[in-house]
Amino acid sequence: MICKKCKRDLPQSSFYKLRKNKPGLRSICKECQYNEIKEYRKTFEGKTSKALSNARRIAKENNKNLSHSFSVDEWRERVLGSNGFCPMCGNSVGILILTMDHAVPFCKAPSGFIYTIDDVQPLCPSCNDKKGRLILYFF
Repeated sequence: MICKKCKRDLPQSSFYKLRKNKPGLRSICKECQYNEIKEYRKTFEGKTSKALSNARRIAKENNKNLSHSFSVDEWRERVLGSNGFCPMCGNSVGILILTMDHAVPFCKAPSGFIYTIDDVQPLCPSCNDKKGRLILYFF
C-alpha cells in the first residue's frame, strides 16, 4: 500500500484502521500521521486543544461535571491580549509558551461548574505550577 504523504510502498501493518467501524485503512502511514500530530501540537490551536482535552479528562477522573463555555477563538484573544507576558510574574515568555490556568482549580470547583473565559488565564508554566490549588485571578 502506498502512503499518500511520503509516497512509500509499505505493508498494511504500517497503516491505522479507519475510525467508526469503517472497513479499510487510512491513506497515510503511521509514521506520517505521528509527524503530523507532533507538528500540530506545536501550534497554538494544538496546544489549546490539548489543554481543553486535559481539562475534560481531569474533570472526568474527579467525577465532576465541569465544562467550558468559551471558544478556542476567545482563548486565542485572551492569550494574544497578554502579548506573551505572564500576568503573575510579568516575564515575557511568548504566546506559545503560556499555558491555560483555571483561576478556580478543578479540585475546588463545585460539581457542575461551567468555566467561562473570565475563569481561565494564560500563565507561564512555572507560575501555573506555583499557583497550584490557590484561587487567583490576574485578569
